[in-house]
Amino acid sequence: MNIELFSHLDFLPALKGFFSDLKVPINYVTVEPTTAKEILKDTFQLIEDVNFVGMVDDAAFEATSHWRLKK
Repeated sequence: MNIELFSHLDFLPALKGFFSDLKVPINYVTVEPTTAKEILKDTFQLIEDVNFVGMVDDAAFEATSHWRLKK
């Protein structure tokens, strides 16, 4: 498993390589971004709490942050 992919590639290609190295099969649906609302539209009523801890994105692997949350 080569996690250095995340420091050399954009997030999506690195993630695909990561899962490939782990031999985790994925049935890809699309590479186009979408919203959480769209993904969760059929199951949203089952969710009681959401905890936003952070994001795994290119900035995280570059040790930079584009997010600043206030309580």
